[in-house]
Amino acid sequence: MIPAALPDKLRRALHAFGEPTPDAIALVAVSGGLDSVALLTALREVAPTLRIVAGHLDHALRPGSADD
Repeated sequence: MIPAALPDKLRRALHAFGEPTPDAIALVAVSGGLDSVALLTALREVAPTLRIVAGHLDHALRPGSADD
């Protein structure tokens, strides 16, 4: 479930950078946790035409995180 405030905060953050061009690509750092999945889901919701590349970083903070 996406926190209700997240899409609005993302919209404001994206607006601060201006409208994405049709060829814009966003590199989003994710760890594989629920917060990263929520971020990607909300970003897709607020900017459906933006090309998103997820860059995975394993912080190794929990057992099995390398499997994500």
